[in-house]
Amino acid sequence: MKDTISNTVKHWWIPLVSGFLFIFLGILVFKTPVTSYLALTIFFEIGFLVTGILQIVYSISNKAVLTNWGWGLTSGIIDLFLAILLFANPGLSAAILPIYIGFMLLFRSMLGIGYSVDLKQWGVQEWGWILFGSILGVIFSSLMIMNPAFGSLSIVIYTGLSIVMLGMVQISIALSLKKIKKEIKDDEVLEAHPI
Repeated sequence: MKDTISNTVKHWWIPLVSGFLFIFLGILVFKTPVTSYLALTIFFEIGFLVTGILQIVYSISNKAVLTNWGWGLTSGIIDLFLAILLFANPGLSAAILPIYIGFMLLFRSMLGIGYSVDLKQWGVQEWGWILFGSILGVIFSSLMIMNPAFGSLSIVIYTGLSIVMLGMVQISIALSLKKIKKEIKDDEVLEAHPI
């Protein structure tokens, strides 16, 4: 199994890039006043477009090792669909946008739960933090979906928290995958050159 993981956990940096992009978007949500919330749709459109493409590439290139690769592929396709929908309808109201974002974040958080299970099977000790962060993402995104009319400030807070949490989960996944790949390479060097 180690050979499979070593050869197929390619592009571990893709979730890292996605994670930093989501954290950047989350910070923009906090810094942008509610009155200009619609201006964020451009950033979300670009963010969803880039992360959708990256998630599709990552899922396809790692389908031999990730048991949940199909969910990752689906997530990337949903992100692309959402980006196209937002580009086609720039006048989406602030009341509708949090629902779309809530569903996307809910799906990605559930995907993070699946990744944490994979990481646990690979012996990564940090899998619990990824699971915890993903569960928090499910909670925040569910609150956004169930009650998007909380008011502008609540929507901004839930959106920002959910996106930052998702970014932290993506970064944790990437660093865990990098650690796995390094440990396997170290083991291969020891096997090739015993002391």
